Amino acid sequence: MIISMASHLGLDVIAEGVETKAQLAFLIEKGCQHLGRSPTPSLQSP
Repeated sequence: MIISMASHLGLDVIAEGVETKAQLAFLIEKGCQHLGRSPTPSLQSP
């Protein structure tokens, strides 16, 4: 809901501390424009 509201107001959304693939997928699906995360073994590509 916050991501949608910010988008309608013309604001960018920045998500920090993304730790799992599920969190990443959720944020991308909801339209989060910027993801601040450190590469972790669970999210790194092989």
